[in-house]
Amino acid sequence: MNTAFALAALTSLVLGVSPSTPTWNGSYSEAQVEAAGKKPLAVVFGSGQEGWTRLVRSEESKKLLSEQYVCVYVDTASEAGKKLASSFAINNATGVVLSDRTGALQAFWHNGDLADTSLVRSLRKFGNPNVVVNTTEREAVARVSYYPSVDNGGFVNGTIVNGVYSPAVRSSCPGGNCPYAR
Repeated sequence: MNTAFALAALTSLVLGVSPSTPTWNGSYSEAQVEAAGKKPLAVVFGSGQEGWTRLVRSEESKKLLSEQYVCVYVDTASEAGKKLASSFAINNATGVVLSDRTGALQAFWHNGDLADTSLVRSLRKFGNPNVVVNTTEREAVARVSYYPSVDNGGFVNGTIVNGVYSPAVRSSCPGGNCPYAR
């Protein structure tokens, strides 16, 4: 037994493969059969042979994927990969979809790059066999909205207070009272 372990470790070192590197299945349908109620499915989208490394960056995320998930890498540079990504509504260079253990429900969906801390948090949560999935979670994305300056309306720029846009009054309005600011 120790000989087999030592041989596996030596092979990993010689081939440059970390023991925590996920095994990537190239076929989504085969991965579904392999998972079949045993493990959740992790579908990672990227472009090129090693495109998954743009999203799965840390040793911890690699380890969680290799131990707790059946992993599928979808190369969106191929026609088949583009089609599968489109069916998951993934249209960025990277993305990830995690299923529940049944494989019937999406537990987590994200289109685009994802901070490693967020990926690890989701992998831990949905890799846990005690978690029951009721709805698909998404990573909250910070959104910045820019409002154009209104040149002819008597105000320029402005602020949002309690969700309401309040234009700033231009100094050229007499006494600060602009008829357009109402």
